[in-house]
Amino acid sequence: MNYFYLADDQKPIGPLPFSALKTLAASGVIKPDTLVIQEGGADWRRWRDLASAAGPEGPWAPVGLALLWQRLSESPEKTLFVRAVDRCLDRTRKAGADEHFAAGFQRYTQIVTNLGSYGVLLAGALILLGSLVVAVRLDAGIPLGFGLAATVSSVILHYLAVRFTCANERLVDRSPVTLPTDVVPKTIGLVYSIAGVAVLVLSLYNAMQSYVHVSLRLSVIQVVIGVLVAALCGHVQVVCSLSKRLLNVECQDDGVVRAGDYYASLVKFSARLLLRMGALLFGFGMMAALVALVVSGLFLFGQSQSAAADDAFTAALVALALALLPMVVHFLYLGSVLAADLINAVFAIERHTAPSAAAPPTKPC
Repeated sequence: MNYFYLADDQKPIGPLPFSALKTLAASGVIKPDTLVIQEGGADWRRWRDLASAAGPEGPWAPVGLALLWQRLSESPEKTLFVRAVDRCLDRTRKAGADEHFAAGFQRYTQIVTNLGSYGVLLAGALILLGSLVVAVRLDAGIPLGFGLAATVSSVILHYLAVRFTCANERLVDRSPVTLPTDVVPKTIGLVYSIAGVAVLVLSLYNAMQSYVHVSLRLSVIQVVIGVLVAALCGHVQVVCSLSKRLLNVECQDDGVVRAGDYYASLVKFSARLLLRMGALLFGFGMMAALVALVVSGLFLFGQSQSAAADDAFTAALVALALALLPMVVHFLYLGSVLAADLINAVFAIERHTAPSAAAPPTKPC
């Protein structure tokens, strides 16, 4: 395949093979803006356009291969998958800037948290009902005593969960945090979005395997828990997009960052995210535990009573333990704030004790 190129005196020179054009371009005779036309063609093209679409061995006649080469030679950020994911993330960030969406999501988190707090009481009632059934079937009073103790514990844990959840919200609202950049919220949100998709796919695969090899009961439990965990991971992306409204975090990309400020703010942001997500984790975890408890309880009258009873007992323990999550998150946050203050103190000491730069020597008169 031969070509003509337009010389400086506007005269076409050729026909020449593509390899000869490359040699002339390397020597500077053909410049990036030099017009080139294929022998028998109708349109002139700039040399840089022809060279970029040509590939390492010369122009390809098939259009599909030329488009493929163009796709491979462009920036990785322009791939279809990356652009699709960026559009989804941009929609989330734009929704996060909407005050109505932010207020609605905040009410939604309160509803989920309330469902979790009432779920503790429901778990205690289900445990009491199950222990009553077991006590009647075994004609023994020990299971009933266990059920009564679990019910009383659920009332106490319900009170602790509500109190510490409200205390966690007040901690966020009363102590603003400033980040030197918004890279951390965006990165954490992206990682958790990918994790949510991976968890959902893995849970569906495990559910199919359980349905084929184990039982329908375990398959249903795995699907429900997988969907809840995937939804919880997706919520992290929304919370990171609503960091100013939900986390009381302000990002200043043009601020001057001193030594230690970035590390301290990173610790505070991570702990604050845990503080806000702890309420959602409490609510979703409680709903997952209740579903597992109900499904296992329904199978108590089937053939696999022993396995169902073990799963029901485990779900009951998880439900009661989740009530302690707001309190655990509260103390973890206090510890992280202490660590952030310690980091600031260490770097402040370093700044005040570091030797000052020596003055440049002056020339003698």
